[in-house]
Amino acid sequence: MVANLRAGNIDGFLGPDPFNQRAVYDEVGFIHILSKDLWDGHPCCAFGVSDQFIKENPNTFAALYRAVLTSAAMAREARNRPLIAEVISPPNYQPAGDGVEAGC
Repeated sequence: MVANLRAGNIDGFLGPDPFNQRAVYDEVGFIHILSKDLWDGHPCCAFGVSDQFIKENPNTFAALYRAVLTSAAMAREARNRPLIAEVISPPNYQPAGDGVEAGC
């Protein structure tokens, strides 16, 4: 998305962190509004698999599903967000300073 914005192939996009932040960092875009400002508590992202995957991999599906639920509960707590940002983001996507703003 950011590369297409930079190339002029698109005028904008709706996207999650870190892509929106990358466009700002690269000075090729700006954040007009955060989706949380449109719909507080919205579901933001989704996890989905086919029925076939579940039937063929029931234990793997159960483990993945538990991991998604556990991580979502952890991410919901504002006090965990700096740690999450540090763990999942390469250094060039991490914000300067010690504040972390949830973008989704």
